[in-house]
Amino acid sequence: MINETASSERCLADFLANGDYLKRRALLVEITPKETSASTVDAWQQGKTLPRGIDNVKVRVLLDLAGYTVMEFQEIPEVTRQLARLIAFDIYTLDEVREELKYSNPQEVYRVILKGAGLNGDRQDSMKALVEVGADDIESKANVWQRKLALVGVETEVVQAETPVLTKPSATRYTASSDGAFEPSPMSLLQGALQKACWLADIHGDSPEAIAMIRKEFSVHELYALRNLLNKVLNG
Repeated sequence: MINETASSERCLADFLANGDYLKRRALLVEITPKETSASTVDAWQQGKTLPRGIDNVKVRVLLDLAGYTVMEFQEIPEVTRQLARLIAFDIYTLDEVREELKYSNPQEVYRVILKGAGLNGDRQDSMKALVEVGADDIESKANVWQRKLALVGVETEVVQAETPVLTKPSATRYTASSDGAFEPSPMSLLQGALQKACWLADIHGDSPEAIAMIRKEFSVHELYALRNLLNKVLNG
């Protein structure tokens, strides 16, 4: 493995060359969208093309998790790296991030997460809020990828969740999923969402302003997820 900072192209070539190529190619196909095939990875390995768009995001995050110091990934701010991980691990979709950051097209999101460019003050605040909400899930999702990397001969360090950008109550419990990885339990997710709502209410009070703040702090996706989970709890 390369033990120095290197370009994502060089790190990817090293990753594919130092191990069972077929297994590592299969892993890249698995973590990338369905449009990415074995022949796509073959083209990367042969230097004919490079990962683009969401493929590029997922490959950089995987290489970082595998222990590579990817130059382009290290050059962007940590909060942006966290957002890249949230997208790579499918905690947020690209379209959800685009809507939250109020961009008109996905290419503007790629400029942020691949180049660290294109953010103004309001969008920086929105990105920090996205990272804060999703930070607790990064460790469990990284754990799944670590297990996949171990199957192709890559030993990784245990990932620790970053400290949230904003301070708020947090207590996550984990349950084992079918593949042995640890995922946040439904009750933990429910408790976390309720803690956040209570935290906002304590600060802003029970008022129209408080409701507006909750709508601002929670994405539409989160509010629907919380509603569905509450319905399941109440309806048994």
